Amino acid sequence: MTDIKDVAKLAGVSIASVSRYLNSPEVVKPSTRKNIQEAIKELNYRPSDIAQSMRNQTSKYIALVLEEVSNPFYTEVLNGAEECALKNGFNIVVLNINKDLNKKTLYYDIVFRRGFVGVIYCFSMQESDEKVLNNLKNKEIRFVLIENEMFKDKFLCVNTNNYKAGYDGTKYLLGKGHKNIAFIGFNRFSDQINARKQGYLDALGKYSIKSDESIIFETDLSVEGGLKIAEKLIKDIDKFSAIFCCSDTIAIGIIKYFNKNKIKVPDDISILGFDDIEWAKIIDPALTTIHQRKKELGYKAVKKIISMIGKNRKQNSVILDAYIVSRETVRNINK
Repeated sequence: MTDIKDVAKLAGVSIASVSRYLNSPEVVKPSTRKNIQEAIKELNYRPSDIAQSMRNQTSKYIALVLEEVSNPFYTEVLNGAEECALKNGFNIVVLNINKDLNKKTLYYDIVFRRGFVGVIYCFSMQESDEKVLNNLKNKEIRFVLIENEMFKDKFLCVNTNNYKAGYDGTKYLLGKGHKNIAFIGFNRFSDQINARKQGYLDALGKYSIKSDESIIFETDLSVEGGLKIAEKLIKDIDKFSAIFCCSDTIAIGIIKYFNKNKIKVPDDISILGFDDIEWAKIIDPALTTIHQRKKELGYKAVKKIISMIGKNRKQNSVILDAYIVSRETVRNINK
């Protein structure tokens, strides 16, 4: 099947030039435009629906830029986004960063070509991203941020109350008699996980328990990350009676490692997760965790984009509360 790369090669121009032609042919110089037109005709190339909508400004497509689509959390966000989009006659186009910062820059560029009715960003951002977001705003490109603590006071967001969830999770463990609580965070910058960690620290302080840096760890947000950090946890396991994990995938990796090494959960150690992904119900023992309304995050973000298409350009951010789902991995040591 002929694609945009074939057109660019035959026309002797860059892929970006062909994209600009499909988007706004009037901005392409006549000689280049002629070469592209001839290549399209010779190859019998038919632009995709998205490319046509770029040209005709009739887009029914919403871009959803995800951190890592294979992660069950992001899969649920996508499910919610698709449900709302299809219900309202729109389609979701997934742009998967997959931890590749170069892709993030590329996807910003794609959005600027005005091929979408709006864009939803669901990945960890840096301060440098503010410049791009301001450019989007100035160009009146509709966008919503999901799970973004850094820019929640500057741009439209649909967030979980991560600080409160971190505080409540720690309070829950304290209520079960655990005073020495390890925290497992993310080994890369993540503003929402930092908010959960701050909730954890403040809850300890509220109950006059001094935090211990030696039992605060970082790892990848994955089952493999949990398996890796579990090796370190075993060496210090006498220092704590409970572990608060910033994600279920980490918690599941830890449980798998502990099961293999004859450490009983929750008899020997209690574990609290965060997200309440489907795997949390399947792991043995079933994971006690903090439920994020993942599907609702995606659904409400799309609803915001659609609402902005009409006259209702002014929208308010949404903060969703999380709640604890008690299963089998936290023991009450008060008894």
